[in-house]
Amino acid sequence: METSPFPAPLLKAPESGDLVCWRCLRHARVLGWDQAYGGGPFVVLRVVDHGSEGIPRGIVVRTNRGEREINEVWLALVPEEQGYSPETLDGVLC
Repeated sequence: METSPFPAPLLKAPESGDLVCWRCLRHARVLGWDQAYGGGPFVVLRVVDHGSEGIPRGIVVRTNRGEREINEVWLALVPEEQGYSPETLDGVLC
């Protein structure tokens, strides 16, 4: 069985207009990403396929600093139900 150095990618690639959030908000906080880019959720602008390079897809999202491409392993699709606080999402996704 082959292992990957990356966390598992998203099962379904997000589409333009979908909402994504940090897969683990605590991890994003430790790395300073939540302060640099915001706590999310983020609107997906487009998806960049990096399969030919052997790395997971890049998700281009709108952040506090404009458009940023973030590797999909750090993001999760926001559940369809609206109204989740970042703390609730953190508890569910981390």
